[in-house]
Amino acid sequence: AESLLTITRVGQVCTVVGNEPSETLSENLWGIHGRPQGCIAVCELEIELLTGRTHQIRGQLAAEGFPLVGDVQYGGAVAQPTEDLGKPEKRDGFLSLGDSEELCLQCCSLEFLEPHLAVDSTGESMVPSQRWKKFSLSGSSWTDFLDAYSCAELSSESVTSSLSDEEPLLTQRREESHDAATSTPNELPQTVLLSVGTNKYVVVRAQRAGQAYWFVRSASPAECGGPYHANVAEDLLHTLETLGFSTQVEGGG
Repeated sequence: AESLLTITRVGQVCTVVGNEPSETLSENLWGIHGRPQGCIAVCELEIELLTGRTHQIRGQLAAEGFPLVGDVQYGGAVAQPTEDLGKPEKRDGFLSLGDSEELCLQCCSLEFLEPHLAVDSTGESMVPSQRWKKFSLSGSSWTDFLDAYSCAELSSESVTSSLSDEEPLLTQRREESHDAATSTPNELPQTVLLSVGTNKYVVVRAQRAGQAYWFVRSASPAECGGPYHANVAEDLLHTLETLGFSTQVEGGG
């Protein structure tokens, strides 16, 4: 039998490795040990079912390589050992599963024609009407976790795209924190550095120990590795963050 669905909305791609907001999101979704090996990001989808088959959404997405978060059966979570689960707990009056087995699948909208009660000589019967009943949810069990991730500040150097990047990135951060403690103002990059020609530019504000510094950069795509403002700012942001500055791109053109 056919199993048909359509994806009506694709949300933000959220990393789950490589930085503190991502690791917090991972723990909120899977617990400490539930994230499947090889998973580096999650994305919220809104799906409309065109047919109704058992496990349709779970099975079809898993077959494409995108199992649902928390779905142990289809590869979306690592089942916790029985000894780690202990006795089931209740959250807000409902029985709670193990953290890694909380399936992130929820009905968000329901519409149907309200039946009409008809009475005739044979008795009562339900007949279709033209009154549509529509119900929808404003959020899901995981909405607060994604909102917290979206509000977190991620610098250009704080995101990794591969699990193999995670440990080197953490090691690099430890080394950079040590180097930042011994840096001096003479090590600051040039305040203004402009390339010849008509190019994109960025204005960056850097702050450390209560003191603010401003920097301007412009570069051609060939010089900075890409056509976007993020490419122009990348090297400068990396240098400043290595020196222990907090950075913010304040403008550009």
